[in-house]
Amino acid sequence: MSRKKIRLLVDVLMVVFIAIAMLGWRGHRPLHIFIGSACTLLFIIHVILNSRVLASFTKSIAKGKASVKIKLQCLIDYLLIIVWAITIITGFLALSARFGGAASLLVFSRVHGVAAWVGCVIVLIHFIQHIKQIRSYLVRKPDKLI
Repeated sequence: MSRKKIRLLVDVLMVVFIAIAMLGWRGHRPLHIFIGSACTLLFIIHVILNSRVLASFTKSIAKGKASVKIKLQCLIDYLLIIVWAITIITGFLALSARFGGAASLLVFSRVHGVAAWVGCVIVLIHFIQHIKQIRSYLVRKPDKLI
């Protein structure tokens, strides 16, 4: 399987798992915990798979050679990393508060929820930025049909 296909598969799985976690979290804590853990693993894989591209963008910005589109894309990428890192960390803190009896940590449950919704909005923006790239992955080339 090519790197592009692996990246696309990871991206699709993350979006599906995020949607399941966001839509089915009330009353289904075990499902939410499982899906959240899977999203954490997929997030780490996603960052690793895309680290070269992000590093390249960052270098071109530092050299002053990046277009506005690249700068905006890089900003959104870094925001996604920060917001989802906050979501993951506060999710684990909220989990320990719920099951460990540390009521003082329950504030992280609210922070987790807010960060997750903010992350979803940024994912939507990120998706819109990459719509042409996603289409190119999905459209079969005439010379590759055989």
